[in-house]
Amino acid sequence: MKIAGILFDKDGTLIDFYKVWQAATEPVIERIFQTYKIESSHENRKAVLTGLGIEDGKIDPNGALAWKTYPMIAEDLTPILQKLVHHAVICKEELIVQLSTCYEEETSKNCDPTASITDLLKLMRTLAEKKIRIGIATTDTYNATIRCLKGLKILEYFSFFSMDQMPVPMPVKPDGTILRLAAEYWKVKPQEILVVGDTPNDMRFAHNGGAIAVGVLSGTGKEQDLLPVADHIIESVDALPQLIEELENC
Repeated sequence: MKIAGILFDKDGTLIDFYKVWQAATEPVIERIFQTYKIESSHENRKAVLTGLGIEDGKIDPNGALAWKTYPMIAEDLTPILQKLVHHAVICKEELIVQLSTCYEEETSKNCDPTASITDLLKLMRTLAEKKIRIGIATTDTYNATIRCLKGLKILEYFSFFSMDQMPVPMPVKPDGTILRLAAEYWKVKPQEILVVGDTPNDMRFAHNGGAIAVGVLSGTGKEQDLLPVADHIIESVDALPQLIEELENC
């Protein structure tokens, strides 16, 4: 079996989700509370964390923070915040801007090579030597993703991009259209592409586009979450070269 391309998820796959996103969430909530003059009580924070898919510090791999775009997260949080605000109406469009701005500023503080799951530069060089095309499919924004890949010093290895708020709009995972576009751009077959991610949504995305779903245990998804939907499960992207060798030798 030939492996011609890889579409990586970003958070939890290439970078440490907990170090970057979980660390950013409390400051983001505080900033949103300040904006809307909401009391920063334990009960209020818990309500918002639950809306994001975080319970007792544990992140639900099917929850909002794990895989949704800012507009989708705002859709979930608007009614929650509205219950906490008595003096104004929460505008979803304004909340989208708030979430995007706050998260991009807070996550950028930790998105650097120290947040890498492994030696990503070495991994990308290894894949490039094998002539494997490399792309990224994330629900994070265009600006944040490009800045992160630059910070990780691996942007030059990526030739296909699917992100939220791109200059040219793209579908959102798990829409398999993204994989068709990647396959056409790379001039390969969808079944020759690996989708590597840490959530069940990433695995659904792979299957919707006819690609191979590879789950990694380095992010929010645990083995029991990924096992029903993944074609293969590895500890982290560090194990990708070995998996590719095994698949190509089948």
